[in-house]
Amino acid sequence: YKVTDIQNAVYDMEVRYESLIMKMSLPNGEMEFSSEKNDEKDIFSTILGTMKNKPFLVKMTNTGKVNEVKNIEAVFSNMFDKFPQLSDVQKQQIQGQLMQAYGEKAFKGNIEMCSAIFTDTPVSNGDKWTINTQLEAGMSAKMETVYELKDITDSYYQILGNSKIETADKDAYIESNGMPLKYDMTGTMTSDIKIDKKTGWTISAMINQSIKGTAYVKDNPQ
Repeated sequence: YKVTDIQNAVYDMEVRYESLIMKMSLPNGEMEFSSEKNDEKDIFSTILGTMKNKPFLVKMTNTGKVNEVKNIEAVFSNMFDKFPQLSDVQKQQIQGQLMQAYGEKAFKGNIEMCSAIFTDTPVSNGDKWTINTQLEAGMSAKMETVYELKDITDSYYQILGNSKIETADKDAYIESNGMPLKYDMTGTMTSDIKIDKKTGWTISAMINQSIKGTAYVKDNPQ
């Protein structure tokens, strides 16, 4: 994150990914993809590698809310250049999955989990406050979090959060791999965040989400 301008308590930042890793635990074992692998036989890892070091723009308030994400489509440019053998259907499927995980809405929700944590009023050690956030990563969800200023050290503030998560619109269908889906999900999230006392920027954020529910697939040719 590189601050390029500050106006009226809003920061303009140039943002780029330096590395991307995705791990999945499946019934038949664990899968891991990384932008740092140099193996063109691993298509998904190679595609993650093409997403590195491509700048996009973010406007963020001094309370950590993301007002705007621009030019993030540049991250997904040229991702299939090394794979002319992929069909158009395969390309659409892969790009759709990546956009859901790393696109504009998903980026906004993901970064706000560890940036949009500040209250508008001063707080003391032990004080609590509530923040509402919208998550977008495949499904749209509302998140209400109660944060607590847990500790103050010489170098950082420790903030703990407890969240309730719920599907934003249980009747809304979205397209996923060409199929119409709707979700009825609820869950919780815990956060343990350390904030640099000098800069106000996040030093580390340990975030654990647990979401359960039902996905409904509308009758379709697939």
